[in-house]
Amino acid sequence: ARAAARAVAVAAVVPPVRLPRTTTPTPTTGGAVDGWDLTRAALRDQVRYLVRSDLDSRLRGARASGYPDVLATDARYVEYAVRRPANTAVAAAVALGTGALDLPAVPGDPAAPAPAVDAAATSAYVDWVVRGAACQHVSVTPGGWGRSWQSALWAATLGQAAWYRWTELPAQVRGYVVAMLVDEADTVTARAITYWLDRQGGHLSGWGDSQAESVAWDAMAPALAAAMMPSHPRAAAWRGAAMKRAVAAYAKPSDLTDTKALNGIVPATFLQGTNVLDDGGVVNRGAVNADYMAAISQSWTAGLAFLAAGRPVPEAMLAHGRFQYRALRTTTFPEQTYPQAPEPRGPVYQPDGVIYDPGGASWGTARRGLWVATDAAARVLGLDDVAADPGLPHAGVWLTLHARDQRRLQARFADGHTYSRTAPEDLYKGGREEYAAQQLSVAVWAKAVSRATTFTVDRRP
Repeated sequence: ARAAARAVAVAAVVPPVRLPRTTTPTPTTGGAVDGWDLTRAALRDQVRYLVRSDLDSRLRGARASGYPDVLATDARYVEYAVRRPANTAVAAAVALGTGALDLPAVPGDPAAPAPAVDAAATSAYVDWVVRGAACQHVSVTPGGWGRSWQSALWAATLGQAAWYRWTELPAQVRGYVVAMLVDEADTVTARAITYWLDRQGGHLSGWGDSQAESVAWDAMAPALAAAMMPSHPRAAAWRGAAMKRAVAAYAKPSDLTDTKALNGIVPATFLQGTNVLDDGGVVNRGAVNADYMAAISQSWTAGLAFLAAGRPVPEAMLAHGRFQYRALRTTTFPEQTYPQAPEPRGPVYQPDGVIYDPGGASWGTARRGLWVATDAAARVLGLDDVAADPGLPHAGVWLTLHARDQRRLQARFADGHTYSRTAPEDLYKGGREEYAAQQLSVAVWAKAVSRATTFTVDRRP
């Protein structure tokens, strides 16, 4: 009871996020299409589909309960049971907060708007999912989910959903969220950072299993906790834990001699190994995998939490960002280095928005939400290096192409969902539609946050 009371007290001083809200498409001329508006339209329809699907079908049996038992929705995999509704909740929260949920038809959009859903019902849905999932966290309910591989990602996703609707949530639910985030931030801070290779190049986690993505997502919970609760006695430790993971997540062998400090962290002395090849390739699922090259955007999402709080972004949260985004556009995977990569070779970012995956698209052939999120965060955080690489299209160009392709996928279905039921467009079994929605919400949120607060860099240790 005392712990619950403390969590409610901490929650009472968490500053809410006020996202700029607009339901008006951006004016364009000469038939131009605004990529940010296409992204908002994609999020709008994805949320409309998912909220209706959950309330009318997937979670219909739990509607009578004020606290849905999310763990009961998939007894086999806790990841699917928690991550799936968390992804929908954060997407719905961003769509509500930015006005995307009520966006009218966008000029040049290849897809028509999906049938509308009630904003009040969508807001109640976010509250309902957040209270159920956060209440089932081990910090609130003994034996619940949490303190495990990937649980920091789920907690951060739920925490973001709650933060964007903070003033709409009851004090008790806000207390659950604080308890969950504090617990997961402490758990991440206390555990060791993992690497693919040691400093001598020996494998630590198996030949085909880079730790880049999991270290990047681990940064999200402590970063969010530090951004939401800057006066908490462990906020500095959480900030430090997030920064260290951003420096380690996409470290490559050449970084082992880098003596430039990032917020006081010197890669040459701090790093105990590496997770990425020197050309930016990330080996996972047994091959160099394009999706995992882009998963550095999870470090950027963690950094954007500070911007959402109206604060500068720690420089360490942007570590390797310019290099990695450039690698998506320039690394060509030559046959002598990557004999197993399929033809035709070239960079991940191909002309007209086509994605080339040197690993053979093991997660699916049409996961456009991930690329929209990557482009949006890179553009907002200035990681597309426009000045250094004037010959390369900037991230806004790629965002428009990838958002257009996302809308073409949705245009096939009147209800707003993305993927074919039969084609291998996304092979994630834990909620591919929900994952697409969450990635689209990152893009919309990044743009909204950048409109609310000017992006600056924090270089303090």
